Amino acid sequence: MALDLGRIQKELKEIERDKASGVTVELKSNSLQHFIGYVPGPKDTPYEGGLFKVDIKLESSYPFVPPKMTFLSKVWHPNVSSQSGAICLDILKDQWSPTLTLKTALLCLQALLASPQPDDPQVSTPPFWFRMYSSCLHIFYFSAAKRSCWLLHSINLASKIDLEPHFSTADTCLWRTIAHVRKCSSASRECWALGV
Repeated sequence: MALDLGRIQKELKEIERDKASGVTVELKSNSLQHFIGYVPGPKDTPYEGGLFKVDIKLESSYPFVPPKMTFLSKVWHPNVSSQSGAICLDILKDQWSPTLTLKTALLCLQALLASPQPDDPQVSTPPFWFRMYSSCLHIFYFSAAKRSCWLLHSINLASKIDLEPHFSTADTCLWRTIAHVRKCSSASRECWALGV
């Protein structure tokens, strides 16, 4: 089955016109089967202020099969592999429909960053972590901020490369999350006691 180039060009124009969503796509190697997508971090999460890079590959049978998407930016998240960037998301697997587009897939990635699905993890993680996540979302955010920002910040200082995602500073990301923790002080005390 030949790739529907007209459909892909239409999707790219739709993304280009929609400035409000913040998602963007650029061609990779001038091929209409390989793209780099950019997803802004959702507001009120540790990912806010970040710009997350996504590798997108289309098979010739697209849109009847989902795009293959992996994060190129390092993301600490239960539904994203920290090693390969592989994403555990139903619409990229068995829930894909030809009515969906690259734009909707990227927006679903943004929504996944805001609402992790601990019952369907990408990585093997102890059940304790997911129980803690379910009851103490703000502590998950704190840990995500520490691991996504501070770790990347350390790597940046060591290698002198630009941060991806591009947080204004690691401190901003971390302190924004600490503010979330303080808003839920009683639940916070329970979770801090767990030693997370």
